[in-house]
Amino acid sequence: MTRRSFLLPALFAAVALSGCRTFVLESHRRPIEPKLTFERTVVIVNVPEEGGSERARRVAENELAGQLAALNASPSFRLIAPEDLGDAGQIRDWATAEGFDGLVLVWFEREIVRHMPTVLLLDEIDMPARDVVRIRLNASVVSLKEDREVWTGVVEQFDPYPLTKKLPAVARIVARTLRDEGLTD
Repeated sequence: MTRRSFLLPALFAAVALSGCRTFVLESHRRPIEPKLTFERTVVIVNVPEEGGSERARRVAENELAGQLAALNASPSFRLIAPEDLGDAGQIRDWATAEGFDGLVLVWFEREIVRHMPTVLLLDEIDMPARDVVRIRLNASVVSLKEDREVWTGVVEQFDPYPLTKKLPAVARIVARTLRDEGLTD
């Protein structure tokens, strides 16, 4: 085989795999923050109300609550409807009134679409034009007892749709980052 024959499959594989990533762009932990010891934590994943997003919310909250069992985490979808979530202040007030002392919140920031033009690879082979879609989500952990944010992060998901299948990966990344940073077991 020629060198061109090896390069073409490698290029297509790299492009195909690049569309399936979830990663933390940034993460901030207070410098002297001890391990979290919440007695009762609520997990909220707030995504736009589009096709299947309530189901996606349920799947992601269940995954995140399961990953954060050490924090006695419960998914919020059993307790509050999406239209009642409101802004961050309203969520904090609601969670405090419900007796929670910890809050893990993941919310949709924006969708980013980048149009990729057709790329001519070889004389007779080209990669067609396409849109590359990603979503950016913010995440935070709040101590409701102390009324302060103890951790924040930004997560990006490439090729995020359908949300039902892709949001659990975001939940796992958030939980793994909290474990890696020593905030939970």
